[in-house]
Amino acid sequence: MERPESLAGRRLEDITVTELKRLNVERLRQSASQQGRFEDSGEDLAWGSRAWLVVDPEDGRIPPVTAEAKSRTAARLLARQRGPADPWTEFDLFSRCITRGLPSSMIPAIYGNSYEIVQAPGSVAIVYEMIHDTRVIPLDERPRVGPSVRSYLGDSRGHFDGDALVIETANFKEAASFLGSSPDLVLTERFTPMGKDHLEWRVTLHDLATWERPWTFAMTLTRTTERPLEFGCHEGNYFIRNALTGSRATGNSVRQ
Repeated sequence: MERPESLAGRRLEDITVTELKRLNVERLRQSASQQGRFEDSGEDLAWGSRAWLVVDPEDGRIPPVTAEAKSRTAARLLARQRGPADPWTEFDLFSRCITRGLPSSMIPAIYGNSYEIVQAPGSVAIVYEMIHDTRVIPLDERPRVGPSVRSYLGDSRGHFDGDALVIETANFKEAASFLGSSPDLVLTERFTPMGKDHLEWRVTLHDLATWERPWTFAMTLTRTTERPLEFGCHEGNYFIRNALTGSRATGNSVRQ
């Protein structure tokens, strides 16, 4: 997401095609190193159209976190380390097949990099392949829900600014934290057409309880004829059951 230290002082628009390919190969090699299966074919990689994602601040780095955020993160880590893998609520939302949250659901992971954006009268829906979350974003200027009503994907409202779709989302649950964000997080997304087959997805994160200033990252989305695949997360998924069974078998389980 951030500008590599080796490219300090460089701008996104200054990165050559050759440099971008080298970066992509290095990143692919790192992610595949444990499997020992990486092989560079020498062909241009179709993905990785940006050398880094953070576009504001200009240094391409996520702003420093606040003292409050450091304290909050330390408390979360301590809570996770307090005992064995039990009960099931100790596991993160992704492991429990609940959600990847926002903006994580739009950020490429090991697979599941497809989305489907559907526009209907008065609303836009976005379907994510991983976990199969679906957001329905009203466009009719209805008032926001109250601050006590929170969800993993927040409360979204959208409008068009020329050709660009702008979505503002707030009211996140604390459990849906992104990079240590607080429930105060407000996301502003901007989907801007870049020709027939591309959109720029630009996201500004405003959360002064976590970062010293707002910051923005952007990705290029490419149109495809493929629809998101079914995501049967619990089918054949024995991870949590096995982890709980193993923890309880040791006799160290903490029941609640």
